This record gives sequence, C-alpha cells and structure tokens, in this order.
Amino acid sequence: MKNFYVALFAALSFVFASSTMATYKLQPTPPLSQKVSLSEKSNTIPEEKKLEEKEPEEKNNVKVVVQNSSSENNNVASKSPEKKVSPSRGGTSITGNKVEEPSKYGELLDWWESVQNIFPNGSVAQVTDLQTGKSFNVKRTFGTNHADAEALTPSDTDIIKNIWGGFTWERRPVIVTVNEKRIAASMAAMPHAGVDSAPAVATVQNRSDGYGTGENLDAVKNNGMDGVVDIHFLNSTRHKDGREDPDHQQAILRAAGK
Repeated sequence: MKNFYVALFAALSFVFASSTMATYKLQPTPPLSQKVSLSEKSNTIPEEKKLEEKEPEEKNNVKVVVQNSSSENNNVASKSPEKKVSPSRGGTSITGNKVEEPSKYGELLDWWESVQNIFPNGSVAQVTDLQTGKSFNVKRTFGTNHADAEALTPSDTDIIKNIWGGFTWERRPVIVTVNEKRIAASMAAMPHAGVDSAPAVATVQNRSDGYGTGENLDAVKNNGMDGVVDIHFLNSTRHKDGREDPDHQQAILRAAGK
C-alpha cells in the first residue's frame, strides 16, 4: 500500500512538471529589436514630453525679457527731459508746444551802473522805435552823462528822419540793442554841436542847431548828419545842468513797458 502512494505521488509530480514546461513553451520569445531593458525604459522620454516640459520655461524667459524691455523703455522715457529751447535774447522761445513771442520792450537798466559800460564810446548799436518798429544803426561817439550818438550811414539818417518826420527834439521811446541786450531808452532826433565837413574834436564855428563855436562833435563823416543826437537811459542826465530830463525818463519807462 505504501508503494502505491509513492508511485501515485511520483506520477502526479511528473504531470505537473510536464504542464509547466508546456506553458513556458507556448509563450513566444520577443524579437531582439523589441527587447528593451527596464532601465532604458525608465530613462527614455518622448520628444513631445521634452518639448512640453521646456515650453513653460521658455515662456517665462520671454516674459522676463519683455518686462525688462518695457522697464528700460519706461526708464528712458522718464529720464528724457521735456523738450525746451532756451530763448535767445530778443528771439522766439519754444516751451513744449507753446510758442512765446519775444517782448517788444527793453530792459530797464541804469545808465551809471551798467549801460555806460555795455554801450561804451566807439560801439555800434541798433535802435528800434517802439511805436513804428523801424530800426536803424548808430555809433556812440561822445557823451558822459548820456550817450551822444551818430547815424552810421546816410540810409540810417533817412530812417531817423522818416520816423521823427525830420530832425526834431521830440523824445521817443526806443529799444537800444547792443551786446545781445535790449535796453529801454529815449532818443531825440536833433543833430547838434557838430559840422560833418570839419575834423572831429577840432574847434569850429557855426556848429549845428545854433551851438556856435566849440569842439566839433562829429566823428562819423558823410552820413547826412551834422553832429550828434542824444540817447538817454534810466537815471541819465543832461550835459548842460547835470539833471535828469523828465520827458526822456518817461519815454524810457514806456520803452520798458511800464
């Protein structure tokens, strides 16, 4: 009986082993090209996956660049000064989009403190009549209490006569432009104390406007004018008595827009 069970167990073991071997034989071996190790599978990432992983980083970089560029533009804009063109003296000035016309008036400068040095003897200036806007050139040749000046050319003399209606002692407000300064002044258009045909400073008779014999105050020759005309400034005085001329001082204030 014992031999029977041993034989049965051996038979069952044989059957079980045969069935296991059959199962292994039924499963086909995959081709060599399809064999991929687990380590290779774990390290292999599809290209689409790689692109998807890089895309957010690239977008972030783009955003950073754009933000920096915008910031730099803002900084440049903030540092850019408002366009301003400083006015040249007597010229048109531009501030932003606003155009400001130059003032027609002159600066109210004291004769003793500044004008006698700005407009010294021998210098040339442009004189503009405040009312008509007409201009002419003169040269300061004499004078200490005020400027004694002469027309530079016959054409300048003609303009003077046109403005005043001939030679006259009428005081008119004028702007004297010299060394880039526009100075409020007053002028009388009566040539006096000179003879154009005689040498300057020489003692002559019959000086213009009844001045008789004396030093010839005529240095600019052939200008159509005998002698000098008076140009007064703030606080300047007359030569004959050293006093201010009220009419000249009032005209000076008008020339300054006062």
